[in-house]
Amino acid sequence: MWQLIKRDAIIQKTFLYVFIPFLVFFIWMDMHPIITFIVASVYIPFNALIYDATASTHVLLNSLPYKRSEIIAARYVGSLLYAALSIIISMGVMYLFSLSYSWDHIFIAVLVVLLIISTMYPFLYLFDGRHLPTIMMIVLMLFLIGSRPLAWLFTNKFTAIYDFITSLSMVTIVSSSAGLAICLFLLSWLFTTKRYEQRSF
Repeated sequence: MWQLIKRDAIIQKTFLYVFIPFLVFFIWMDMHPIITFIVASVYIPFNALIYDATASTHVLLNSLPYKRSEIIAARYVGSLLYAALSIIISMGVMYLFSLSYSWDHIFIAVLVVLLIISTMYPFLYLFDGRHLPTIMMIVLMLFLIGSRPLAWLFTNKFTAIYDFITSLSMVTIVSSSAGLAICLFLLSWLFTTKRYEQRSF
């Protein structure tokens, strides 16, 4: 599994040179720190998915002495590692630009990234790889366009839900949201593994 994660890092080396300018662009666009952390965290994992899909890498991987469960495990564990690295780099870039952020921003971003991975990975394995770049671009654009209106709608229109959540203690909010995100992540991992083992290449 670790060899597969290392393979992704080597393949994504060229994309890493674009990562910092990409991150600076988001900061220049005055995006909220949470959105910046989220986009930075999914940059490398989704690039790896797109590369595998367009280069028909799955055929090659399945000809090597790896179990299909190991291939999926490398994808999920690697996503967590790359997300953590991306957040650290983002923190450094924000520090250089004298931009403020909080640990709450990082915590929320991590939860959202877990939810994105948990929902997108099984979904993407249901489609032909040729359509993957288009799907990813549409999802990213919808997220960027809809994130702020949805946040405003939630805080201003769904006041009952918002007031209930804000009335809870911080420990309850953190433990409940983290537990839910982790459970969803593990269920997604299991589902994707089963789905991948049933595919023919």
